[in-house]
Order: sequence, then structure tokens, then C-alpha cells
Amino acid sequence: MIRRAQEDGMGDHKQHAIKRRELEWLLRDYGVSRSLRLGVAQALSPESLDKLLRQLKRRSIFSLS
Repeated sequence: MIRRAQEDGMGDHKQHAIKRRELEWLLRDYGVSRSLRLGVAQALSPESLDKLLRQLKRRSIFSLS
């Protein structure tokens, strides 16, 4: 999804918004409350958000196997 946003020429702000939504979805799968999901997603810098997304995606892949 993020690669598609980069190819379409979206600005950094829109890419960051897409990543925040993706983080919210992943945290929802972990059972995190809505208010906490929104707070965490909004508080993180773009670099921290990227790092956390990579870590959560890696864990979700391993939990499927």
C-alpha cells in the first residue's frame, strides 16, 4: 500500500497518514483500545512510525505460521 502511494506521487503528509492508518489496524488486531491506537499513531514521528510498523508486521507474519 505504501509503495503504491510513493509511485502515485503522493506527498509526505498523505504517506504518513496512510502509515498511521495501517498502524491503527495492526494495533486493533492486537486488541489495543481505540483511544490508545489513535494517540500512539498521532504521537509518533515518521521515522518511529516506520520502525514500529516494520516490527509489528514481522511479528504478525510469524504469528500466522
